[in-house]
Amino acid sequence: MARPKFSVQHFVACLSVSWEGFPGSKTARTLEGVIHRFSVSPGAEPGFEFDEIWLYARLFRSTQVEGTREFSVKLVWLDAPGGARDVLSRPLSIVRFTNAEPIVNIAWSLRPIEFPGLGQYEFRLRTSVRRRVGTAQLIVAREFIQIEQQP
Repeated sequence: MARPKFSVQHFVACLSVSWEGFPGSKTARTLEGVIHRFSVSPGAEPGFEFDEIWLYARLFRSTQVEGTREFSVKLVWLDAPGGARDVLSRPLSIVRFTNAEPIVNIAWSLRPIEFPGLGQYEFRLRTSVRRRVGTAQLIVAREFIQIEQQP
């Protein structure tokens, strides 16, 4: 079975995502706390835990093929001592692409989420792709944030 091809127009990390009306696929969303620098208290010690961080994506289907794609996220601490290291890998959801709705706006909550230290992090939005032997995870979008202490 063919799977829909798509492109990612937006991929954003934020503190909250709320509906602007009755929840549904055509209801607009408000992204709150869209920042690329997340602060922790001056006396806080690693790991820095956040109750939740939201990831928002706008996906455009680029073919006439209807179907689903499964998404996951990987979080990488880019400037960890000793080099980049994986912090978490988590499934997100299956997204349906249809002729009636070729554009999909979706938000995922990561609850709770812990950052092991200060520095730069990368969220990698991934989807499964078929290879000649098995499947692989393809990175389709990236979002960068900084975890820093307040002065």
